[in-house]
Amino acid sequence: MGIKHKDVCHLIGMTEVEFIKFTQTFEPAYKMFISEDGYLGCIYTDGDCGFMLFSTDCEVFEDEGVMVKVSDQYCDIDFQSMHDIHLKLSGWDD
Repeated sequence: MGIKHKDVCHLIGMTEVEFIKFTQTFEPAYKMFISEDGYLGCIYTDGDCGFMLFSTDCEVFEDEGVMVKVSDQYCDIDFQSMHDIHLKLSGWDD
């Protein structure tokens, strides 16, 4: 099941309209956040309407993994962005 703009825009301090513009720039980007529950998270967009939610609130792998949700369609991600997000969410230093 995909996620909607309205479900995640508040996590990074945006209105739904601002979030839609953020996901339609034709430039990949991401924004980190800390949830109300204290989990570290990230919203990534490929800039072509696709977006993903990454959260350290991971049921299966607990502190050793992330939970990922993808927008209704699909979302592309480049290896460098994936690597950068991994480093920030895991606390690892390259």
